[in-house]
Amino acid sequence: MAANLGLIDLSPRRIRVLRAEPAEVRGEYRLIRREELLPSGFDSLPEVLDRLLADEVLSAGRWQLSLSGGLVSFHRLHSPLKDLRKVRLTLEFELENALPFRSEEVVVSPLLRRREDGTDILAFLTRRDRLEGLLEVFQERRIETVQVVPSSFGAVSTALTASGRHLLLDLGRDQIDIVAIEDGEIAGYSSLSGGGEQVTQMLRRSHLLDVGEAEHAKCFEGQTEEGRAALSPAVEQFSDHVQRALRGGLRSMAWPEAHVHLSGGAALLTGLVEGLAERSGLRVDIAGTIDSLTPDAASACSLAAEVGHLRAQLQGGGFQPINLRAGDLAHTTDVMKALQGFRPLAGWAAAICFLLLMQFFAGISVKDARAGRFESARRNACATIAGIEGANALQCLAAMRETITGTGVGDIPRFDAVDLLSRISQAVPANLEVKLDDIRIDERSLRLVGTTTGFQQARSLVDALSSVRCIAGLRSDKTVKKGDRVMFSLSGRVDCSVEPKPVSVQKPVGENPLAPAGAQAVGNSAKPAVAPASNTGPTDHLVESSGGEKQPYQSPAQAEKERLRSDQSDRDKAIEEPDEDEVMEDEEKEGFEEPMIDPARGLIMPNVIPDPYPGIAPFPGNTLKLPGGIGNVMRLPEDGLTGGTVPPEDGSEDEE
Repeated sequence: MAANLGLIDLSPRRIRVLRAEPAEVRGEYRLIRREELLPSGFDSLPEVLDRLLADEVLSAGRWQLSLSGGLVSFHRLHSPLKDLRKVRLTLEFELENALPFRSEEVVVSPLLRRREDGTDILAFLTRRDRLEGLLEVFQERRIETVQVVPSSFGAVSTALTASGRHLLLDLGRDQIDIVAIEDGEIAGYSSLSGGGEQVTQMLRRSHLLDVGEAEHAKCFEGQTEEGRAALSPAVEQFSDHVQRALRGGLRSMAWPEAHVHLSGGAALLTGLVEGLAERSGLRVDIAGTIDSLTPDAASACSLAAEVGHLRAQLQGGGFQPINLRAGDLAHTTDVMKALQGFRPLAGWAAAICFLLLMQFFAGISVKDARAGRFESARRNACATIAGIEGANALQCLAAMRETITGTGVGDIPRFDAVDLLSRISQAVPANLEVKLDDIRIDERSLRLVGTTTGFQQARSLVDALSSVRCIAGLRSDKTVKKGDRVMFSLSGRVDCSVEPKPVSVQKPVGENPLAPAGAQAVGNSAKPAVAPASNTGPTDHLVESSGGEKQPYQSPAQAEKERLRSDQSDRDKAIEEPDEDEVMEDEEKEGFEEPMIDPARGLIMPNVIPDPYPGIAPFPGNTLKLPGGIGNVMRLPEDGLTGGTVPPEDGSEDEE
């Protein structure tokens, strides 16, 4: 579709069509301009477009669409991010908090400016439903609005504002558009309702004129002394309104001063520029360029914004990139439209070749993307599992195999709850009668509940299990006397990175501490190791113990009496509870040992590499009684390489 050097300027009350056509002199153009009112707003736009197409003012092709300030909004945001790609990804969430409506209801054209403390976001936006309706009306008449820009941005050239601070005031019919420009870049945008129509209405009321007469007086009566005196009250009142817009633009940008440029038909009011410069103390000029498109100062000022966009199409430049036809509303070229100039057969052949070519390159792109994702995943796996970076595929695969099979530096042993249960069974002394009623093992903690024959036996069980690999911080939570049995509750952490405690050398569990050292405990009775030869002399009642020391001889009745006294002493140590059972709490509880953390991978490192497959036989003894069904045994983390969350410091678990 052919492109036109033309512009469609649109506001809620009128449509203005401008087109540049080559003149007789080479390099110059003449302006064709047509303006139509929209009596019913945008509802009357289809009818007006059909009339313009019939008069050949408009034609099918590509046009630039400019919107007045009433259809464009502006929001200035600041992001602490300096990466522009990340700023674009988070732009929707930033606007969601700043706008009074959802982000999907607007079309946004952002300008991103990197600063020392982050990125400034200048978001120009318009209502999606309104813009979609306009684009659909133009599309139905084959008018391609390739670019949608704010109208007032074309009033001042980029060369004129290349340095310093400038404030452009486009004085329209119904409002004033304010554009802040700093060093050739747009820095802000705002609008103030009330434009040149205010002067027309004031002249109608003060001089009893109709609309046509008031417009003529506003444009032409200022050339005489009498006309200037008649226009003076209306001009002064409108000058106050323009000065409020000027102060508001400076205050929004926090600028103390700026070079002011006025454009639009209302800027031609006699005495407006002089009065505004005197009141504000700033430099105030009339915008507009006199050339073949606008040969006189009046047309150059009144059409400065629209003609400025035409000059940008002819000569380049302009404030870009600002295109409100963005996102999913961005302009795309229809393939069938591009093929209309070709013969049917050639067009279809070209379309098929084009599609095949696109499919070929798309396949290559997909394969490259897949290979890139695979390579990234391989490098991450190599760094996470084997702990090496920068290796090729073969080296990485070999290192990961060594690590997984347990032959590399960063071994990953395999260890589960059944192995830990087998180690617990092996660690229980053979001469200790223990029955486990409840076994709870998960990836972080261990809990054993059972019964034994005495308090000393419960303490011996804690000491024995503390030396088991992967059991850390084992302690006795509760020890209760239940009839002739002692019920105990043990809890601890499951941590294969902590070195187990060495096995403490203790007397056999069945030995009576009050019995002679030379007597061995068998069941609940003690027998002397050496019987006395006779009862003659004091030394005849001493027997020699295994350590070579002399101990007084005790008869079987005396040994039984000492055993009963020991049991009574154990019962006195128990704590009386409401149900008359006796409980003894361990006073000393071990804390957790701080694990070592690998700073490169963020994983817990063992002090030594554990043996993942110890040569132990499961359940070798016959004195450990387990419950009938163990349904709560869960899989433990890998021995020596735990990746879970570290339990609380005290390693405690709520008592039941």
